Amino acid sequence: MINFKITPIVKGEKFDISYSFFQTSFGICLVASTKEGICNILFSDSKQETLEDLKSRFTSATFVHKEESVHKELENYFKTYSFITPIMFHLIGTPFQTKVWQALISIKKGTTSTYGEIAEIIGNKKSSRAVGTAIGDNPLGYIIPCHRILRSNGELGGFRWGIERKKAMLSFEQDTSVHYS
Repeated sequence: MINFKITPIVKGEKFDISYSFFQTSFGICLVASTKEGICNILFSDSKQETLEDLKSRFTSATFVHKEESVHKELENYFKTYSFITPIMFHLIGTPFQTKVWQALISIKKGTTSTYGEIAEIIGNKKSSRAVGTAIGDNPLGYIIPCHRILRSNGELGGFRWGIERKKAMLSFEQDTSVHYS
C-alpha cells in the first residue's frame, strides 16, 4: 500500500534528510527520507552523481548517510515488488507537480500513457509541456511511474535516468512471470 504525505515547496525550508544506497536491477538506487517518509528515490550508475542530484533538490537540507528502517523496506520492495508493510512517502512539490504525480500513479503496470493524456487527467489539456517538466521532477522514481510516459507518437522520449533504464523498466513490467504491486 502506498501512502503519501504532501508538503508544498517552501523556498529555503530546512529538512533533515537521511539517505542510503542499494543495488536494483535498474542500477544504483539512492533512497532518501525525512521524518515524514521517503522523499526521493533516484537511480544512477554512480553514487556520487545520485547524491549530487539529491542535494541539488534540497539546497537548505541537512544530509546524513544513514540507512533507516524505511530504506530497508524499500530495498525489499525492489527484491519482491510488493510491500510487506505500508510505507509512507513524503512528496515535496508544488500543487501542480503533486497533481501530475498523483495522475501518474493511476497508470497501471504494463501500460503506458502520454504527456497529453496526463494533462487531460489533471483537467488542463493544454499543459503538456508543464506536465513533462513535472514528470521530469518526479521525486519517487519507479514508485511514481514516470517511466510509463511516452510521446504522443509512441516514442520513448526523454527520461531523467536515461532511455536504456526506461526501456529496462518497461520491459521488466511486461514480464508476466513477475508479480508485484
